[in-house]
Amino acid sequence: MSSRSLFDPVIDGGIRNPNWFEGRLLTADALRAKDQADRARERLLGRAVGAGIFEGLFVTRAAADATGIYKTLNITKGAAINADGDTLVLAQDVTVDVVPPTAAAQVQATLFARCQNPPVLATVPSGFGVYVLIMSPSWAYRERAPKSGLGNEGVVTGCGDAFVVDGVAFRLEKLEPANISGIDATARDELTALIAGSAADASRSLLRNLIAHYCFGTPQIGQFAADPFARSQGVSNWLKYGALDDLRDLKRLTCCDVPVAVLLWNATGVAFVDPWTVRVPPIPMPTTLDWPLMTSERAVAIAKARFLQFQDHVAEIGALPAIAAGDARASFRYLPAAGFLQLAPTAAAAGFDRIKFFAGCTTRRAAYINGARIPSLLQQSFTFPATRLGSASDPPGSELLWMYVLYENAAVLDSILPGTAMAGVLLFANGNMPYAANAHFHVARWNYSNFSLR
Repeated sequence: MSSRSLFDPVIDGGIRNPNWFEGRLLTADALRAKDQADRARERLLGRAVGAGIFEGLFVTRAAADATGIYKTLNITKGAAINADGDTLVLAQDVTVDVVPPTAAAQVQATLFARCQNPPVLATVPSGFGVYVLIMSPSWAYRERAPKSGLGNEGVVTGCGDAFVVDGVAFRLEKLEPANISGIDATARDELTALIAGSAADASRSLLRNLIAHYCFGTPQIGQFAADPFARSQGVSNWLKYGALDDLRDLKRLTCCDVPVAVLLWNATGVAFVDPWTVRVPPIPMPTTLDWPLMTSERAVAIAKARFLQFQDHVAEIGALPAIAAGDARASFRYLPAAGFLQLAPTAAAAGFDRIKFFAGCTTRRAAYINGARIPSLLQQSFTFPATRLGSASDPPGSELLWMYVLYENAAVLDSILPGTAMAGVLLFANGNMPYAANAHFHVARWNYSNFSLR
């Protein structure tokens, strides 16, 4: 740290902008210096906005090949900002092969020295595993332009590359249970067993739920109230949390990278793809190292991702009667603070059985709620933690869950002809949230109202 007078300008280490003056020789080196200065300012703005995905980049599993193995992913065009402030743009929809080449591809040096040595491409094993799909910056020269020397009076003496095109590259990083902090050896052994048994629908569902919440850092965040003042190396223990931060500590995820999805690889190839487990919008860096969990935007962004991840998850498993009609704890360990379930209209139809699904949970009798209250309830849920259900082997009982029936949905169901198959909708919420269905004078409706709790 240098010592100087308070009024002395500090320019050492600042952005170097070429100074243009009449008669200055315009050289490629000077223009490159201007490009570097412009990029440095753009990176500062990018870091102010925050790292995350702001457009597109939705990942889905492509169709199986002739042998019935799912080996490819569809990724829509989109854009993101990495932790270093660089904008990464995928300019077109692409289909990528999950299985990398047998030898790591030759990686071209990037425009920035800090990204010249990205982690080695992960190799998908013949066995089972959970992987994070990562997008990184890449570039290549395109087209040719004529060149001439200063002493050649404008005569073309050759050609050079005309454009440097920014692009992206994808790779996989394995998420090993042994490398996930914030959980104990029993939880790691459970993950290992679930990965090995992921051919079963219930095991695969529980694995997906656990991986999502370990990436969200749910177990670690749940310890905050036990010691809010906990510090390590002078900063809050909750400056970092979740499996992605573990990958960063292992140097498997760098400031140049943007995680876009998590996938499970097993005997069927890609068994599931879960974007919301790692997908967040741009999040600015915390303004304090002492209370980042309470003051940064990350916690709310993760809460929204929890909700979206759950809704994606239940949309896929709702068509599996053995899971949808079973105990929630067999396929979920955590729920978001609030979420929707589509109920099966008949025992044989797709959807969830509310009584059976929440049989092992502590709930209150379902109450009617007007649709006008839903937006504020959901927004409020993003400031509450996830709900832990416990395992299926635990005795019944967990955190309280409020159950709400949507008045508008119930009224439609009551008005249609008997026997018409239409699914009902259930909204559940963490019991720590204020009860949202108290009777409200002039708003309650006959046959669709409740007694107030207070």
